[in-house]
Amino acid sequence: MSRKSSIYTFFGKKEYEYRHNLSFLDYNMNMSYMMEDEIKSQIEFIEKLTDIYFVNYCVCADIPVKINRIKIIASGSSYNAGCFAKNFFEEISQVETNVEYASEVLNSDFSFFDTDTLYIFISQSGNSKDTVGAFKKIKEKGAKTLCVTNNQKSILYEKCDYSFSIDVGKEY
Repeated sequence: MSRKSSIYTFFGKKEYEYRHNLSFLDYNMNMSYMMEDEIKSQIEFIEKLTDIYFVNYCVCADIPVKINRIKIIASGSSYNAGCFAKNFFEEISQVETNVEYASEVLNSDFSFFDTDTLYIFISQSGNSKDTVGAFKKIKEKGAKTLCVTNNQKSILYEKCDYSFSIDVGKEY
């Protein structure tokens, strides 16, 4: 859909006219519906993950036994998921948990490194540049690593010691 628009000055004098395409509105309308579908599907995904990874309120997964601390490393909306997970780990498992932006970890001196810490990397794609970079630097130190990703063919999924697939479908 195309529309002709005019720009006017404060005094009503027509300055110029231009044509623009409004197909972006169709795109935004479709994005709104997709976002709504994504929000509604969250319950289904949580139930599915709970069925896979939890039995009697216990995590059923291959994870290290000796963990004194958890560091969650992520970017963007994955960082937000990490903030939620922090509360879960601290309240349920009583393990001190911190959440860090991958870019900050990537540019740090790693003075926080501890061999009894589990480093959890969260990335929808499993290939986020900063998150993968932070993973590589921490892994070089001999850290225990775990990833949570939607992509079983990603760098993080293949290289981390422990991997959780969230399998929630295509990222938009």
